Amino acid sequence: MEASTVLNRRWAASALVVLALTGSPAFAGNIHSFFLGDVAAMTGGTVTAVSDDGSSLWYNPAGLATTDRDTLDVVGNVYMLRLRDWGKIMRVDGTPNPDVLIDANSTEVVVAPSTLAYGRNLGPGLSMGFGLFTPEVDTYALRLPLSFTDDAREVNAEATFEGSLTTYAGMFGIGYRVSPTLRLGASLGIYLQTITSEMRLFFDFTRFDVADTRGLGASEDRLSLTRLGMNLQVGVQLDVSDELTLGFVLRTPAVQIFESISGGKIVINQLEDPTLPTGGARTALFNPIDSSRLELGLYASVSGTAAIAWRPAPGTYFGAELELTAGSSDPSIGAERDFLWNARIGGTYALSKSMRLGAGLFTDRSAVPTLTEGGVDQTHYYGVAAGFHTETPINVRESDGAETLVFTSTFGVRYALGVGTALRAELRPDGVVTDPLMAELDLLFHEISLHVGSGLRF
Repeated sequence: MEASTVLNRRWAASALVVLALTGSPAFAGNIHSFFLGDVAAMTGGTVTAVSDDGSSLWYNPAGLATTDRDTLDVVGNVYMLRLRDWGKIMRVDGTPNPDVLIDANSTEVVVAPSTLAYGRNLGPGLSMGFGLFTPEVDTYALRLPLSFTDDAREVNAEATFEGSLTTYAGMFGIGYRVSPTLRLGASLGIYLQTITSEMRLFFDFTRFDVADTRGLGASEDRLSLTRLGMNLQVGVQLDVSDELTLGFVLRTPAVQIFESISGGKIVINQLEDPTLPTGGARTALFNPIDSSRLELGLYASVSGTAAIAWRPAPGTYFGAELELTAGSSDPSIGAERDFLWNARIGGTYALSKSMRLGAGLFTDRSAVPTLTEGGVDQTHYYGVAAGFHTETPINVRESDGAETLVFTSTFGVRYALGVGTALRAELRPDGVVTDPLMAELDLLFHEISLHVGSGLRF
């Protein structure tokens, strides 16, 4: 799991609790970060020990001091196809047959700019950098037909679920080369996350066992959540020998600075019953939510990554790394989280001075603990990444042949399989709640993405 995903996951999980309380299930599922940076896109994020460009702000700020060149990662776009199958995630309440279950699946195409980073050499061994990253983008839209007929009634209904999640990160860092073999660095991240969710339900029914009794109704839930926070990470890169490098990163818990929640719930039901003195009844409910506040509090947990890389030749390396994230049951820092581990292995091979191939395997496991609410899932991702990187030197001063500019291009592909569980939700006329039967479902998600990046070294 990439740097600072802890923060993103913590915010997302907290938002899912809010969604569940307002009656809107969060069908987005656990979303894991894009790979940010060219080499990371090829190797499944296995770059903690070898990062040397603007993406070091995200993975290991010590990498900023690796080179004496300035770097500019001009474009980093992600094109992703998400295929998600929740199985029979919904049960219709009030039916004579409790096994009336609704399938849900979705297909989304995500296009997002993921990286814009600049690294500046300030002098021998000293570099700084700043960057804008979009580690998470997701949208979903589901339409579930819920019509059925039995001996007692005929029901025509439809539920729709729409939502989005986006996380933005602005990062500033500095790297210092203490000696030819030791590099240190630190970076500060400012995060803005926005989550929106909307659930709409429309239905009408006719009772066969009560003559001329008809009903219709509608409910709508809307939620908009915005949070601002920050965290700090420090990193080390140590060349143990000419071919062996170690990398370490420690990330602090995230500090929330600001939170804003707005939205509301509307429920309207109309019953036509000739047996009633008034011939019918109407009920309506409106429950608005509007809260904005400055708040200092800890979210997520401390995490660390240890990595090793073997570099037998320029442009070639093989690396492995392990990331550990502390668990938490303290309600003051958000929902409970399990202890979490993730691992990555990968590397690059230099076909020539100007072209490298890369590949890697990665995990992105979920810290969500035992499920207690519908609409929250526990999904573990396992994936593979591959790609190639080219460098084109430009001789600006032809008289002496000095190569002062290097243009880079990177293409990386990734496939991730998400295997998880979720609790079935129950659809009622006034909204969606957790199924009292606490039925657990198996989930299967697929993600296929393309990373296209370009940069400049000067």
